[in-house]
Amino acid sequence: SSCSGSGDEACGVTLATFLNTQDQSGWSDRQSITTHTIGYQISNTFLNDVANAGGGLYKTATDASTLVDAFKGILNEVLKSPTSFVSPSLSVNAFNKLFNRDEVYFSLFSPQLTQAWPGNVKKFVLCNDSSNTSCKFGEVLDSLGNPAIGSDAKIKTTARSFWSSVPDGPTVTLGAAGSQIPTYNVTRRVYTYTGTATKDLSQAVNQVTDSNTNLTQAMLGASSSTERTDIINWMRGQDLDDENSNGVTAEDRWRFADALHSRPATISYGGTTADPIIKLVVGTNDGGLRMTNATTGEEEWIVYLPEFLGIQNGLRVNANGSHAYGVDGTPSVLTIDNNNDGIIDPDPPENDRMYLYIGMRRGGSAIYAFDITPTTKLTSSSTVTGVHPKLMWRIDNTTTGFGALGQTWSQPLVADIRVKCDIAACDDGVPSTKDSKIKTVLIFGAGYDTRLDTNIDNSTWASADGMGNAIFIVDPITGARIWWAGASGSGADLELANMKYAIPSDIATLDSDADGAVDRLYVGDTRGQLWRIDLGDQIDPAGSSVTARNGGSSGYVFADVGCTGGSRATDCS
Repeated sequence: SSCSGSGDEACGVTLATFLNTQDQSGWSDRQSITTHTIGYQISNTFLNDVANAGGGLYKTATDASTLVDAFKGILNEVLKSPTSFVSPSLSVNAFNKLFNRDEVYFSLFSPQLTQAWPGNVKKFVLCNDSSNTSCKFGEVLDSLGNPAIGSDAKIKTTARSFWSSVPDGPTVTLGAAGSQIPTYNVTRRVYTYTGTATKDLSQAVNQVTDSNTNLTQAMLGASSSTERTDIINWMRGQDLDDENSNGVTAEDRWRFADALHSRPATISYGGTTADPIIKLVVGTNDGGLRMTNATTGEEEWIVYLPEFLGIQNGLRVNANGSHAYGVDGTPSVLTIDNNNDGIIDPDPPENDRMYLYIGMRRGGSAIYAFDITPTTKLTSSSTVTGVHPKLMWRIDNTTTGFGALGQTWSQPLVADIRVKCDIAACDDGVPSTKDSKIKTVLIFGAGYDTRLDTNIDNSTWASADGMGNAIFIVDPITGARIWWAGASGSGADLELANMKYAIPSDIATLDSDADGAVDRLYVGDTRGQLWRIDLGDQIDPAGSSVTARNGGSSGYVFADVGCTGGSRATDCS
């Protein structure tokens, strides 16, 4: 009604302006529409004006190929909207474990049409004083003390996160941890594992440098020694291909990849209540596992897991296509603080230790364990060289005893359970007593079966999965299997007829008798069966029979929200 005139082109610009600037829904806040235009075999001022008024892009095309490029360019711009982030992480107060600290960490990513997506981790704080009139209790604040989250539940464009020198808001490739990565050709610590006997990944044989001959051309999938050098320099962060189109290649590119599902783990090494020593560890989909200093935001190191060395050149080329997945799981941490003082001191007599575990999720079927104990007790929160990552073990579905592993979606959960006790080491020392002791373990579902990605018809739904239909308990130090549950005929310590479907979910645990040990597990599978597993207190991984190894454990489906009767008929939806 506000458009004056009539005829060709009379109201297009007015309509595009209205759609882009006025609320288009009955929802709270403003919901607007962006208009993009393409002129095919024509250069048209009107189309350009419509796109400008609509807040969009104007593209031209002369043939089928350039038309496809125009569409891709517009769609890529749509997907660049930096609105996505993983669930935030809080850090526990190491000196009073009843409370979390005030810092909150958001792992951001920006979807693209290309294989590689950029990411970042941004730090904010929570308003923690209910008597503070300048903020609301629990409100997320930026580094300047201003509210960081808008009424639309998104990070404000005016927000300035910690570790940033300018307002960086929701922009993924601006500020925060991604801006604090050391220069590619000077001090950046980039590691992998080249298969040598040395498991300390900070040693020269495992460093991602051109001079490391253990890092071979074949590992990187390079076609020549020159390409090997280029891939290594790109992995270290050099802008070899002028990704920002400024004509300079001897500079840093954006080096923080997306953490689509990997929520940062906050790890406390000690310090003081006023100045704690906290590190962040997160997996990213370039195949990297990253440690970031929570005080300065500086990257302490990145480890490229060996199975992802071969995808680096593809990520560098970054053609349009499906999103690449690497280390997509959320880390778990086992802290051994022997005197419970909140400080990790690896030296005698304390002998404290810190271990980290992570799965691949969409990236593969492996679970890794790392020793991230500091080389000596850390005394400064800004220290970035005190932790040398060491590879402890790796399991996947080719590892003996783990053939049921699918994609490792289920986060390895650190927990204490009861196991059979050597009589000589038990409290009462009476051979006739079935004594048990507490043991720290990792518990996880066997993961996801990728056949469920496509062709989900009734027959697929009804049939058993070929992987993922199991629950594992393993030793966190050695990776050895302690106990497992699986389908009938699987040879599991606990065979359950209806455990036919993949279990990608995290395991929920319960200590039902409050004795300090988990004795019950709950989890759902991919067909809607909800499982309850009761762990016996005589689990014996060295037992000579299934009964001995099972140790009195049992399990059953206590609810079935997919279908009835524990089976999936062909007409079941």
